[in-house]
Amino acid sequence: MVITGLPMPPSANALYRNVNRRFGKGSGRVKTNEYKIFESKIKQWAWQNPDQFTLARTFIKQVQSRGDLIRLDLTFFFERSRIITKDQRPKRLDTSNRLKAMHDALANMLGFDDCLIWSGAFDKVALHTGGEYAEAKLAIIKKNHAFMPTPNV
Repeated sequence: MVITGLPMPPSANALYRNVNRRFGKGSGRVKTNEYKIFESKIKQWAWQNPDQFTLARTFIKQVQSRGDLIRLDLTFFFERSRIITKDQRPKRLDTSNRLKAMHDALANMLGFDDCLIWSGAFDKVALHTGGEYAEAKLAIIKKNHAFMPTPNV
């Protein structure tokens, strides 16, 4: 199952910030505005793409009812100038930092615990034109798959 046109998640470096409150609850970590905006965009995506959303929810319910696991492959589509220099060298843009936000957002949107994501991969693709977005490919991993250790009896 493929979910297309997802909003680009922020880097893990931009998900939370430290706060030091003089009064009230004390110090801690809170979501950044960038992360809150991304979460809002994911909800908006679900409303604007009811067919993909419904198919994905049905897929997740099937996985959960069988007790299976999920393979989640993500592709991040970036504007070419953000990931490739003029002399065709890769720029510093750590795509793996975007996995956490996307895993959490998909799990929240589709109603599953992200511990069910057992394996996966990620790619980045250079776009010549257009906005940046992400694509998720979900696949079922059977409960007794080689990736999942068998219990000692």
